[in-house]
Amino acid sequence: MASAQSTYRTDFIKIGEMAAVCGVSQRTLRYYEELDLVTPRRSDGGVRLYSHADVARVREIMKKVRDGASLGSIILAESQKKPSKLEEPAPLRLTVRGSKGKEVEEVPTGRSFKVGDIAKRLQTTVRTIRYYEEEGIVATTRSEGGTRLYSLNDYQALQTALTLTRLGLGLETVKRLAGGRKSCRTGDQASRLMSDILEEVRAIVTEKMALYGELERDIDRASLLVHQCRGCKNSPTRKGCPTCPMERNRDQSKLAQLIWDRP
Repeated sequence: MASAQSTYRTDFIKIGEMAAVCGVSQRTLRYYEELDLVTPRRSDGGVRLYSHADVARVREIMKKVRDGASLGSIILAESQKKPSKLEEPAPLRLTVRGSKGKEVEEVPTGRSFKVGDIAKRLQTTVRTIRYYEEEGIVATTRSEGGTRLYSLNDYQALQTALTLTRLGLGLETVKRLAGGRKSCRTGDQASRLMSDILEEVRAIVTEKMALYGELERDIDRASLLVHQCRGCKNSPTRKGCPTCPMERNRDQSKLAQLIWDRP
């Protein structure tokens, strides 16, 4: 087999030669393709064709991984390079019904949202939103009929609070962020208090990022091991497939040790 330093003369090479040139397995190349990290061309017959740029691209990915980057962080970093536009939620429209229940017209209510619409958009429950309101994390207004109405700012504040709690921050910390400034008498007092709280949040996030980063790298290692079993017809057990790459290399990943059956 050719070494990782091999060269080629044609403009495009097939996956076998690509694997030899880059020093990786064909399965790894297919996995990179599934993650949209590299996109080879296809011949009329569907054969993968890799260009010089694809070779450089795979080598760049491999270098980043050797330097400690995870595939997820590579994907995220590249997605952040692309310009994106935050779309504001569409204005809510209330349907007015006639005396017989027939819909007669729609009345726009500007940038206000009902609690059900907010819950659906944020993939949470109405009960959770009401609880956050009771805890003072988000405030709402009421219509003349008593219906909760949320502004765009309310929506974004609630979205941030949910994100923080989903990332593992305690609800008390989120409450302090949401209500700390209101409890202060002066701007200076508020500035000092919020700076302290933000530094606490930073410390928590930094610790969790380290844990998540290690877990993400372990997911990459486990995914590469699992991917090598594609197409295998043997039973996925120690007895059914004693030469399985998961068995030989499970010490490379903590997740692999959890996935693979134990003696």
